[in-house]
Amino acid sequence: MRTHASNIIRHTFAIARKEIWHIIRDPISLFLVGFGPVIMLIIISYAFAVEVRDVPTLVLDLDRTEASRELIERLDATEVLDVIGTADDMSGVERAMDARMARVAVVIDRGLEAMFPAPSGDLLGMVAQLAALAQVGDRGLPVSYIVDGTEPISAETAIETAIKETNAFLVERARALLDMLPSSMQNLPEVQRAREQLETPIALEVITHYNPEEKTLWDLVPAMIAIVLTMPAMSVATVIAKERDQGTLEFLVATPAARLAILTGKMLPYVLIGVFNVLLMYLAAVGVFGLPFRGNLLLYVALMALYEFACLAIGLFFSIVIPNQEAALWVSLMFFLFPGFFLSGMFFPIVAMPLEMRMEAMSFPVSGGVFISRSLFLQGVGLDVVWWAVGILIYVGAIMLALSVLFFKKRIA
Repeated sequence: MRTHASNIIRHTFAIARKEIWHIIRDPISLFLVGFGPVIMLIIISYAFAVEVRDVPTLVLDLDRTEASRELIERLDATEVLDVIGTADDMSGVERAMDARMARVAVVIDRGLEAMFPAPSGDLLGMVAQLAALAQVGDRGLPVSYIVDGTEPISAETAIETAIKETNAFLVERARALLDMLPSSMQNLPEVQRAREQLETPIALEVITHYNPEEKTLWDLVPAMIAIVLTMPAMSVATVIAKERDQGTLEFLVATPAARLAILTGKMLPYVLIGVFNVLLMYLAAVGVFGLPFRGNLLLYVALMALYEFACLAIGLFFSIVIPNQEAALWVSLMFFLFPGFFLSGMFFPIVAMPLEMRMEAMSFPVSGGVFISRSLFLQGVGLDVVWWAVGILIYVGAIMLALSVLFFKKRIA
């Protein structure tokens, strides 16, 4: 038994050495498998994580007062909105929107300045009016927004920013007028209640764990690491089919190596390449994208190597049961990329999916890979949290490798 096991190990490393030399002799394959994932990580992450900035914004200012000018300056000072100019009337706004020169239009109607009462003898009446302003919000302001809906993501972000800044402008103007009241009135109950109303819209405290600035890249990059690590698995999906197409499969089968040694020997170089890619992508995530890494790096590399093994076992199975390289590659693309983007939790949380879809999502190793990568990167957790994903990866990898050995036996019988 010991001799048989040692033979399997020896044959596995012999075939792995042969496969490594085969990869090295093909510069294109070496580049795609060795550096393709980290290149894809950088390109796709930048493509998906585009921050909405400098949305062209046109202003129609019918009030033409100090208040309206202050509001325009406030909107232009944001990173999201870029006030490109003003229009004379609504037809000018419509022409700019039709020509796609502006994506957002802010219409300031007459009466904005008049909403803020000037200090007068009726100080309590002025306090009551200012307190009411704090609860009116943008709905009661003579300000309206027009948005180009052909790009919903940027449109939503731009409108949210415009409304937020308009409300902040309203509250600050009202607070400034309250501060102008004489000191003898500052402690009156009516003034205190008015101040409380003014503070209410901005007194909410929101604490965001793990990604306090809610940066899209912090959420996206760890997930993309798991997605692009399926590239070596797609390459493995063609290795047996390639041997069959080139007529060298018979020579491989004729060796004294056991089927398990042949298949694991084929996989081992790609596992090592996967580990190399994990380290490269870790450096890219931290160095290029500025992500924090809060977990244990050694544990992260080990778990991502396990994830790579599970993906490679699936790719190897495709290579055995599918008769040619092109078909095996297309099947692996459909299996890895579609679930990777839509069922892995990268964009849509798995816990929010219906039960049937949740079970389907969890059957794909990419879901476990995304969960592990995000959890260790951003939360710094250990095996006590990701154990279920590790269990799925071990189960999937072992089952698919066993099926690969079984079907490879049938193919060469």
